[in-house]
Amino acid sequence: SWPNVREELSDEVAAKEMKLLVDMIRSVRNIRAEVQTPMSKKIKMLVKAHDESTLKTLESNRAYLERFCNPETLTIAINIDTPEKAMTAVVTGAEIFLPLEG
Repeated sequence: SWPNVREELSDEVAAKEMKLLVDMIRSVRNIRAEVQTPMSKKIKMLVKAHDESTLKTLESNRAYLERFCNPETLTIAINIDTPEKAMTAVVTGAEIFLPLEG
């Protein structure tokens, strides 16, 4: 027999937060691959949250971003000075900037 779906165990907020984190990690890894920067090399990472809710989600899950993106520094804010030369990615609720060196 097939398992029964139990709606009371479904958490839409947690699913939305996890999707944001997975999308961010995937985007950073794709940028690293594009510019041939290995995961072992630490990078600067700037994240511009579009609203307070996204900012709170990212700050409360900072450890995941640090673990799976391997930043030297991780700045998360709503108002952020975006670097002139950087690789960028846009995910739902945020923008990611990885400054290019040299």
